[in-house]
Amino acid sequence: MNRKARPLLGTIVDICVFDESPLATVAIESAFERIKEINDSMSFHEFNSDLSRLNQSPSGCILTISKDLVSVLTLSLDLNLRSGGAFNPMIAPILQDLELLPTWGNKSTVHSPSLAAAIEFVSDYEVFKKQPCCIDLAGIAKGYAVDQACSALQSFGIENAIVNAGGDLKAIGENSHKIAIRHPQLPETPGLWVSIKDQALATSASYFSKRRTSDLAASVLIDGRSGDTCRSMESISIKARNCVYADALTKIAFCLKDSELEPILEHFEAEMIVLGVEESSLKEHSH
Repeated sequence: MNRKARPLLGTIVDICVFDESPLATVAIESAFERIKEINDSMSFHEFNSDLSRLNQSPSGCILTISKDLVSVLTLSLDLNLRSGGAFNPMIAPILQDLELLPTWGNKSTVHSPSLAAAIEFVSDYEVFKKQPCCIDLAGIAKGYAVDQACSALQSFGIENAIVNAGGDLKAIGENSHKIAIRHPQLPETPGLWVSIKDQALATSASYFSKRRTSDLAASVLIDGRSGDTCRSMESISIKARNCVYADALTKIAFCLKDSELEPILEHFEAEMIVLGVEESSLKEHSH
């Protein structure tokens, strides 16, 4: 086994290769470099990232950005439409008000539920900014980076590995892995163990992101339609083929009713695990 960890994507990224391959070390380095490229392009916290340039640019201009950013914005637009606006990268102004994101001079930008109203794709490397917007991709970019890191490992012939970015993870290969999901009330302890094999798992909850606003506890989990912060005490985990979808679907699941969520889970062949305050509140939805 060859294992390394580095601080990236605002968390610790852990890459573990189970193959006895002479290229394992090189493959891991390539995977970390791929993650760094994505982080440098999509970080809201980096003033010179492609995403920050897009946010700071005036309306009516065409910007050249990374192909990765175009890909993630395209995926985000699809998820924004499928969820009726519940998944919404344009909630950055709300997170800025909660002091969870830096302002970069654009705090006054108003939250909008429609990503399509703000941007239009011109090419694989270009986007047209139609109106003022402030976009944050924290709800999807980490999952995308995990998938790309796995692809980098596979390009070196690695067949069995796990890439874990702060709980958003993907396993490749035929090995089965037991993964602990944190208890939503006692996040330092496991609340449930689940098995994954050649698939991704992502979890969202409010236990590490709560902020006090007036007399209420707010978190980074925001309903993109209303702009209301989620105050649920549950954790939601999603199993899916790709981590980019598992990552994003955890945010959507907090906002939609079961009847609205079911067709979306079915489309992405995803399974949802809800872990409540009591073990008896565990619910599973699989497709």
